Amino acid sequence: MGEFGKFSLPLTFGRYPTRNVVVNTRFTGYATVFDVSHMGIFETRNKDKLENLLSLNLDKLQENRSRLSVILDRDNGRVLDDLIVGNVDNEKFRLVVNANNRNFFRNFDYLEEKNKKIMAIQGDGASRLVEQLLRTDLRDTYFMDNKTISNETLEICRCGYTGEDGFEIYSSPEITEHLAEAIFNLSQNNEKILFGGLMERDILRMEASLWLSGTDFSPVVHIPFNALDTPWLIAPSFRKNPKLETGFRFSKFFSNKPIRKGLIFNGSGEPVGFITSSTKSFTLDKFIALGYTNQELELTGIHFINERKGVINRMPIYLETSHFIEPRYYREMKE
Repeated sequence: MGEFGKFSLPLTFGRYPTRNVVVNTRFTGYATVFDVSHMGIFETRNKDKLENLLSLNLDKLQENRSRLSVILDRDNGRVLDDLIVGNVDNEKFRLVVNANNRNFFRNFDYLEEKNKKIMAIQGDGASRLVEQLLRTDLRDTYFMDNKTISNETLEICRCGYTGEDGFEIYSSPEITEHLAEAIFNLSQNNEKILFGGLMERDILRMEASLWLSGTDFSPVVHIPFNALDTPWLIAPSFRKNPKLETGFRFSKFFSNKPIRKGLIFNGSGEPVGFITSSTKSFTLDKFIALGYTNQELELTGIHFINERKGVINRMPIYLETSHFIEPRYYREMKE
C-alpha cells in the first residue's frame, strides 16, 4: 500500500507480480481489475457553464458518448487536469477527474460531487467479465460509449488507460463492494482474472503513450497545451491566442538502458528538451520515457546525462515516432 492523492491505495499485489500483470493484460482472454476510487466523479446539467470550463462545444458530444478533455490555465496556456467528460442519456454530464484535483472542481456550484466508486477492468477478457458481472450485452457498446445499468447507482463507460479494451464502472459504495467481492470469488478459479495497483497502472499507461497527471503535466510542469499536439481537445475559439505559441512538442523515447528524468542534450551539449516520466516496459522489454523536445530539433544524436556515484555518462536515447503499443480498443465496424 502507498499514499496517493491523500488516499491509501494498493501499489501492487504480492500474488500478482508486476511483470505478469503488465504483460498478461495484453494477452487474449485476460482481464485486470484496478480500484480507482480515488478518482472523483462530478455531475451537472448546466451545459453552458461546463462548456466554458472545458473549452469545448458539448453539442458535438452525442448521447451516451464520452471523450477526453482538459482543464486549462488560459492565461498561460497550461494543462491543469485531464479528465473524461460523458453525456449520460442526454440527461446529465459526468466528469471523472484526477484525485489531486477534486478540490478544484468543488469550487463550482453547478458541479455536484457524487458518492460513487470507480472500478476499472482492462484487457481482452474485460467485456466477458463485465457482461457476467452485470448480466448485460455489451456487443453494441463501443469505445467511449456510456451505458446506464441502473439509474443513478450503476453506470459504465467502455474506456481505459491501457490501450486495450476495457471499462470503468461507476457505482454506489454498496454495489461496488458487492461487485468487488464477486470478482474476487471468480478470480479464485480463474487464472485470467488479475489485480493491478498503481505500479501496473502507470506502466500500462505509459506503454499506451498517455500522460501521467502530476508528472507529464501539472501547474508545476509549465508546458503550454500547444506542445501536446492534441488540438482536438480544445475548441478553436480557445486556441487562437498567439502568445501561447510554444517551441516544444510532446515526445516519446526508448532505450536499451534505464532512462532518467531530466534534461535532454544534443551532440553539442546544448539542452534541447527534458524527460518527465520513464519506466521499464515489460511488454516491449525496453525502457521508455515521455517528455518534451524543441520543435526545431533534428532528433538524432540526442542523449541525457546519467550521473551515478560521481561518474557522468552521456547515454543516447531514441525518438519513438508512433505509439509504444498500438491501441486495441473495441470500435464499431464501419461499412
